Amino acid sequence: MAEDALAENAAILAGFAEQGADLTRERDVEFQHLLPDEAAANAFAECARSLGFRADVHGPDEEDLEEGFTEWDVVCTLSMVATPEAVTEAESRLGDLAAEFDGTADGWGFFA
Repeated sequence: MAEDALAENAAILAGFAEQGADLTRERDVEFQHLLPDEAAANAFAECARSLGFRADVHGPDEEDLEEGFTEWDVVCTLSMVATPEAVTEAESRLGDLAAEFDGTADGWGFFA
């Protein structure tokens, strides 16, 4: 785990806690990724599923295409207690996997 990512995620989680989120309970944490095309998005999603994540694939909508955005969005969800270590591990694992398909991580979050 990169120490800077761990520190950043700890700060983000501290902010959620300050807003009233109970970080001691298990919740669905979503990790967003951008992939260059449908084939890459589906392949990435399948690999993420094999690692225990739920993965939803979304293509660019008409507005995205009009603005020149052609990337596909894959949201990977894992039920977990959102600790800095757990979030950073999942984020790193998925980020490395997305890179294998020329994709990039695009943040994470959850609903309080």
